[in-house]
Amino acid sequence: MNMVWRKLPFILLLITVAVLAAATVVEKLYGTPFVQEHWYGSPLFTILWVLLSCTGLLYILRVKLYKRFWVWMIHVSLLVILLGAGMTSWTAVHGRIKLQEGASPTDRYQSEQGETLILPFEVALERFDLTYYTGTQFPLDYQSNLLIQDQERSQSLRGAVSMNRIFRYRFYRFYQSGYAPETTSSILSIAYDPWGISISYIGYALLLISLLGGMYARRHRVRQLLKQALVSPLAMLLILLAGGTLSAEAKAPATPLPKTIPASVAKSLGELHILYNNRVCPLETYAQEFTEKLYGRSSYRGYSAEQVLAGWIFYYDSWVDEPMIRIKDRSIRKLLECYEGQRVSYLQFFDLQGNYRLEALLDNYIQHPDQPGRKALFEAHEKCQVIQRLGLGESLAIFPVQSHGRIAWYHPASTDLPAEMPLDQWTFVRKSFNYLSELVIMQQWDEAQDFLVKLRHYQLKEGGESCPSAVRFRSEIYYNQLSPFIGLLAKILATVGILLFIWTAYQLSVGRLVDPPLVKWSIWIIIYGSMLYLTLMVILRWIVSGYVPLSNGFETMQALAWIVLLLTTLTGRKHRVLIPFGLLMGGLSLLVASFGGSNPQITPLMPVLHSPLLSIHVLVIMIAYSLLAFMMLNSCMALILSRRSAVGTHLEALSRLLLYPAVALLAIGIFIGAVWANVSWGRYWSWDPKEVWALITLIIYALPLHCESLRCFRSQRFLHIYLLIAFVSVLVTYFGVNFFLGGMHSYA
Repeated sequence: MNMVWRKLPFILLLITVAVLAAATVVEKLYGTPFVQEHWYGSPLFTILWVLLSCTGLLYILRVKLYKRFWVWMIHVSLLVILLGAGMTSWTAVHGRIKLQEGASPTDRYQSEQGETLILPFEVALERFDLTYYTGTQFPLDYQSNLLIQDQERSQSLRGAVSMNRIFRYRFYRFYQSGYAPETTSSILSIAYDPWGISISYIGYALLLISLLGGMYARRHRVRQLLKQALVSPLAMLLILLAGGTLSAEAKAPATPLPKTIPASVAKSLGELHILYNNRVCPLETYAQEFTEKLYGRSSYRGYSAEQVLAGWIFYYDSWVDEPMIRIKDRSIRKLLECYEGQRVSYLQFFDLQGNYRLEALLDNYIQHPDQPGRKALFEAHEKCQVIQRLGLGESLAIFPVQSHGRIAWYHPASTDLPAEMPLDQWTFVRKSFNYLSELVIMQQWDEAQDFLVKLRHYQLKEGGESCPSAVRFRSEIYYNQLSPFIGLLAKILATVGILLFIWTAYQLSVGRLVDPPLVKWSIWIIIYGSMLYLTLMVILRWIVSGYVPLSNGFETMQALAWIVLLLTTLTGRKHRVLIPFGLLMGGLSLLVASFGGSNPQITPLMPVLHSPLLSIHVLVIMIAYSLLAFMMLNSCMALILSRRSAVGTHLEALSRLLLYPAVALLAIGIFIGAVWANVSWGRYWSWDPKEVWALITLIIYALPLHCESLRCFRSQRFLHIYLLIAFVSVLVTYFGVNFFLGGMHSYA
């Protein structure tokens, strides 16, 4: 009977994992409203969590867990968190209210179910403030200045609500949700949760304290595991790189090169400012992304990105027949009459009569959006549109104009220039680019370069504060120059990691681990060189964007590679077996990052993402994923060398050494994310697919920590097989949710 009580909580945990995983699939098939109502909101789901809490409490009492204070505290804090979630589910009310600036106070708001609810006070919008990134129409922040009139308490007060800034009154929390600028209306979310949030936050605090206390209490166990783990300071490498693994630039075809401007003039062109992606940046950035969009790389046939862009601007007829546009989909290439390779010219998008070849297919996909092949078609169409917008001059917003105290950027063909503009400035904006074109056609390169310098001075004078600082501007130039090497570094690290992994397995299998000094120094040069490069890239992107670069898939994978290499430098000299793991994971992370382009667009950060909690949340989660990846590769190595019992003992100790901090960091990362979500959205848990799979991953990796109750985890082989398979949950959490399940956290 005692064994049943020991196993029951874990059986319920596995059932919970299965239910949660199934819920994310059901949500993908039937939609979020269906799964929220019939799954997460069902009585059976609530009963499951109540049973899990009760059996967990009984487990704590039966095994006398209170004798191990910090372990007992961890479990108690989890029960407190579940209690808080239950109180939120049973007592909280969520809704929305739309307030018109200057309108009369109201006490009515709409619940999530569409019911009209009444506040115990009245609220009015005195003023709505909307601020933009300087020189753009992209919102930086929006703030609602509220007036509260409480007749019951005979008082009135004022407060402000903005993104990541809550206004609280009488247990009601107001969050800035949206706005309607055309009517100066503000949309606020309202949450009434007098008990759940407080109890949950107490649980989070207890969990943080108990996890740190548990780490301290495990210090003797950690020392024991360190003695069992590999402590050889040796490091090695077979070869630096297999020659055939690096992708070289394709040989230039025999056809003549299209016309463009000299590299020196193109460099001056790239140092102009341009309004692109709702921010002012070097024109070099637009040129690089233009070239990568069309060709897939940042250079073409020996031409820099600026020369490619200049060619399309000034020598359009020389480039329209150039087969440089990459089309991945075979059916689209066939439609464009491309029968060799993956490159087409701009002219191939049109037939002999000038009809757009993709038009009929686009109309069909617009009417039937669920048909396969939609993404490939719209990617091809987008490339054609990029060229057309450049040809019309609409992409070249390079002329800042000050009007009515604001700065706006216009392109050479703009027809909406301010009426009060001086005639000479109007002429300069509308005619100067034509003058530059004439200089280029006449090949007067010195005069063209002088004009570009004068144009840049005009931009700095008229652009004012909308122009980035000199440090930020130059940092972006350096970033653009360094970014193409990310793909190359990914291949180097992955190749070296694979070779080193094989060599390490062989060395351990024969019972010796000896490396020549030259190989030892070579591998550390690669590690430190990669760390230096990634550190520089992160710092430059941070300076350019103005926020911690952890906001999209590329940035998080780059951060993961940096963290993995940092852990390798910190632990590799003591734990020799971690070196190939770090190189391999770093290389794979960068390869995944480069799938979407080695230099994805830097855009202004959405107002809701302006929070240090978000950066801390992502960083802690990435460190946890790095440790879990190390454990997976360590288990793979252990299974390969399963016949070597001594080696198996070392590798088992290493996995157990990493397991607790990985689980602890994952738990801390999850509740930091919950706090940020509550500050930003008014909900600390919304059963989003990524939240659900993060919870699943936490449960899966927490089970091996209970080896006293789950004896199967005492087996070396079972532990390694489990940790190898468990990593699937990490892959689903990051990649599966991003590319298949979707949700608010999707980076796809």
